[in-house]
Amino acid sequence: MQQTTVYNEGYSVILNSGFSVVAAAATGNEILKESFMDLKIDELIIQLLRGQHKRSINSLFDVIRILLTPADNRVVASQVFGYARKFAKIGIAEALVDALHEGLSSPSLVSVSIALRAVAVNDEICRSSADSYGIDAVLQCIDDSGEQGNKTVARACCSLLSKVQSQSHNYFLSS
Repeated sequence: MQQTTVYNEGYSVILNSGFSVVAAAATGNEILKESFMDLKIDELIIQLLRGQHKRSINSLFDVIRILLTPADNRVVASQVFGYARKFAKIGIAEALVDALHEGLSSPSLVSVSIALRAVAVNDEICRSSADSYGIDAVLQCIDDSGEQGNKTVARACCSLLSKVQSQSHNYFLSS
């Protein structure tokens, strides 16, 4: 049993390091973003988010955010929007909402909130998040962070709530 634990920890360290490299490489580089998407990094990310290692791979959420953020104003917004839709189509919004449900016990809560904010680019994705009880998770995180005085988490969750609410034309709040 101890070997399995060591293996899993080592595996998580390797994955975290690998995603850190992807995040660094893709920052400000639309060509590499496109290359990573062509290599189906989105499918690897969703497999990991649905697996047991998601809590220990903080850079995974950074990669989502970086891939879905335009590097500069000259890039056609639809390219990044297309990536977000591709991520949403394979269930990333629901997987991120599941991660939000871990609440303050998650060391990646701020990163998860920021990643979900990056994915929430249209009504359909926002509805998907709401249907996965995303509003409950966000409000619970805001409440818990307020009780514990964790302003960083509160800001990230409020930013997520604001973005999703504005994108969904009040659907997210009314569900």
